[in-house]
Formats: sequence, structure tokens, C-alpha cells
Amino acid sequence: MKLIPRIIFNWFIGFLVFLLIVFVLNKVSIDIPIYPLIVDFIDANLFSLIMMSIFFMIADVFFQLHMPFNLPSPLFSGAAAVMLTAFIIRMILFVEGILGIQAVSELSFAYDTVYLIVFVVVIVSGYFRLFTRKDLMKMTKKEVNKK
Repeated sequence: MKLIPRIIFNWFIGFLVFLLIVFVLNKVSIDIPIYPLIVDFIDANLFSLIMMSIFFMIADVFFQLHMPFNLPSPLFSGAAAVMLTAFIIRMILFVEGILGIQAVSELSFAYDTVYLIVFVVVIVSGYFRLFTRKDLMKMTKKEVNKK
């Protein structure tokens, strides 16, 4: 429980640093032809990056709670992982567009399957992690010894 304020504080500091970097990137002009494209890409994906960050932070906060309050943690992690996967695919498509190639874009029919696989793997591994936590096992043994 003591870690929750630290998680929120660290997330908030990271969020402010990220916004500062985005602000600086938008104000600074560099004479590289690709620079405005990169800044536009970041600006276009800013909302999804912020939402992804919030979902990861919420998952971390829930993970710190004790059973059964930590059960939503893998769901938030799964949603954030899907957002991260979607961002990575958009980033690859962006690079493909700049380079003029089409490798991943040819696999667009499989994106939904990839999202589903990522979501299921993260949720299953998240619940496995929750149910095998050492502190949870210690708490359960203490409760058993009290009875």
C-alpha cells in the first residue's frame, strides 16, 4: 500500500517530462526533412500515448492492492498492452511510409488477431502473476495460522 503514492508520483513526474519533451519538440525547428513528420506523428498519437500510460499506471496501482482488489490489474495491463501494440504497428507503418516500403502493411488483415493474442497473453500471465505472488502466499499462510 505504501507504494501506491510513489507509483502515482513517479507516473505524474514522467507524464510532465513527456509533455515537456513534446512541447519542446513542437517549438524547436531542426533542418532535417523528416523532423516535422516525426513531430506530427507524435502529436497525432499523443492521446493514445497518454491513455496507454494511464492504463499502465492504473494496472500498477491495482497490482499493489491485496486480493480481491487487485483482480482488475491484468485487465488494465491487457488493455494497455493492446494500445502499445497498436502504437508499435502505427510506428512501423509510419516508418514504412517514409521509406516507401510495404512489409507490415501487407499484414493488415492480421492486426485484430495480434491484438487479441496480446490481450489474452497479458491477461493470463497477469492473473498467473497475481495468484503466485509471494506476499499473497504469506498473507494466506498467516490467515490459516490464525484460524
